[in-house]
Amino acid sequence: MTSVFWILIGSVLVSVLVLTRVTRMALRVSRASKQTEQRYQSLFEHHPDAVYSIDKRGQFLSSNPACLRISGYQPHELAQRSFDSLLTEETRGVAQRYFERAVEGEAQHYEVTLLHKQGHEVHLSVTNLPMVVAGEIVGIYGVARDITANKQAEAALRESEERFQMIATSMTDLISIFDTTGRHLYVTPSCAQVFGYPQEHYLGHSGFDFAHPEDRMRVAGEFQKMVLTKEPHSVEFRHEHREHGYVLIEARGYPVTDEQGNVVRLIISARDITEQRKTEEFLRQSDKLAVAGQLAAGVAHEIRNPLTSIKGFAQLLKQRGDAQDYYYEIMLDELDRIDFIVNEFLVLAKPQANHFLQKDLGLLLQQIVALLETQAILSNVQLHLHVDEQLPLIYCEENRLKQVFINLLKNAVEAMPDGGQVQINVSRATDDHVLVRVTDEGCGIPADRLPKLGEPFYTTKEKGTGLGLMVSHKIIKDHQGELDILSEVGVGTTVEIRLPIEWVLPAMQKSVP
Repeated sequence: MTSVFWILIGSVLVSVLVLTRVTRMALRVSRASKQTEQRYQSLFEHHPDAVYSIDKRGQFLSSNPACLRISGYQPHELAQRSFDSLLTEETRGVAQRYFERAVEGEAQHYEVTLLHKQGHEVHLSVTNLPMVVAGEIVGIYGVARDITANKQAEAALRESEERFQMIATSMTDLISIFDTTGRHLYVTPSCAQVFGYPQEHYLGHSGFDFAHPEDRMRVAGEFQKMVLTKEPHSVEFRHEHREHGYVLIEARGYPVTDEQGNVVRLIISARDITEQRKTEEFLRQSDKLAVAGQLAAGVAHEIRNPLTSIKGFAQLLKQRGDAQDYYYEIMLDELDRIDFIVNEFLVLAKPQANHFLQKDLGLLLQQIVALLETQAILSNVQLHLHVDEQLPLIYCEENRLKQVFINLLKNAVEAMPDGGQVQINVSRATDDHVLVRVTDEGCGIPADRLPKLGEPFYTTKEKGTGLGLMVSHKIIKDHQGELDILSEVGVGTTVEIRLPIEWVLPAMQKSVP
């Protein structure tokens, strides 16, 4: 009996100990559960994004304080509304489709636009997760982040890029961005117009590779100077062109520095100044012609009167039959040469009273070739004239044009002392111009001497005066035409003359034959 009692007492004690342990464990679980609930409640209430729950009908069940800040609606106001009633009409359908997928058990992430209670739009990035209770989906949990500022920044950036692209596409000047080694990082689309190459041709390649070999070291030096001094610099150099060899460009660089003051990029602005330099050279040449004209007028006035007297008395002495005929011939030849030079001066010095008539340029050149053919044959030179069919008539002063072509053909013949061929081609260059091209097989003219041709008293011939080509330039200019000389040493020389078919100038009288 005593043993049974003690057994019962022991069982009771064990039960009490077990119950005590279970109770303690239950208390610890309860406290842990409350702490977890408090943590999640704190996270729910203090989360910066809008956190909410919605039932399967789309009605709000709960919402944290951030929902009020983002939407403007109090929790009790949201509880009376469906989520899609807060959205703009444009995004309502999209949000409904994503909601239905989340209710089916698939997490969704998307963007919508909410209409704030005060009337302005709020852009949201939304994540929907299925809400499961006892193994059944009863709605969704949602988290919405306000991305309005990001959207506005993206829109501003896009607008800025579009504006920059518009400027970069429409401007004729070239803008390039280089790294500090001289490699292209960006180039505006105008590179195709300026240099003939597309944008992708430059990206990743050194800008120095496109400079003329003679200019490359100078350009690289100016580039490095900008990197070292951090100051803008300008440079002119020849840049490779896809079709035309090289073009002259004017470039100005601007260093870009970081917060520490180190140069990290260089922005280069460049423009093609080839035509500008040609115009400047043309103006300088015109100034030279003007000065030469003033000089010519003075020289002609001072020497023509005594020249006439000397020539007259020389002719009288010759008629008297003096025995010194040889000397008279020399005197008269030299006087004729002086008279020729004076007449050339006068052409430059004063406007000519010309009447421009419609003439057949092909026929005019046939007459000149017939006139000079005998002299050419004596020099073992053959003249070949090719005239296009149906060549239009042009307005010109016939005698002055003949003076130009006679001068050019004589130069071509004299350039070939050992004989050769001279090709004269007449064609219609454009709807408004005809082209005369005279090509010889002479010794050619060095490139450094070509720019000086046409200057007074500059000539490549031993006994020339340089006035013939100068006068020819002026005559072609008076006809509103262009005269260009192309030459290669050892190959020959080509002179191209472009003349307009039709024009009107108040200073020139145009007549009908």
